[in-house]
Amino acid sequence: MFNRVITKDEIVSIFNAGSAGKCKPTGLLGSICGMKFNDANGNGTQDTGELGLSDWEISLTYLLSGVSMTITTTTGADGSYCFNDLAAGTYTIKETSKDNWVQKYPVPGTYSITLTTGQKVIGKNFGNYLCNLTITGTTPGS
Repeated sequence: MFNRVITKDEIVSIFNAGSAGKCKPTGLLGSICGMKFNDANGNGTQDTGELGLSDWEISLTYLLSGVSMTITTTTGADGSYCFNDLAAGTYTIKETSKDNWVQKYPVPGTYSITLTTGQKVIGKNFGNYLCNLTITGTTPGS
């Protein structure tokens, strides 16, 4: 029992503690999962041969007692990510951009998901195209 107001960082710590750090009703918690992929041809679709991208930050934002909370995860070696142990509620999922990469999927760039009790959502994917700009030529007068 808390006898004081807890800080936002403490709330995030409690939320992220997992089953060892707090009581959670089994079977009532859901998840949101997806993949980050290299959209090599930039068409906004994961085609055959377009593999997952590792080490990309994906964030999940939600309201907790009127306070905006954000937790992050990093994509695995195969590009997959998952947010587990989520209570029913509304969540926004987005990626953190990287230099020279252009997000092609989803349009408009984020997902807004209303999760019901125990719901497991999959397929919330992000596709990016590597924009390799090469400037060649000479400067005028040289």
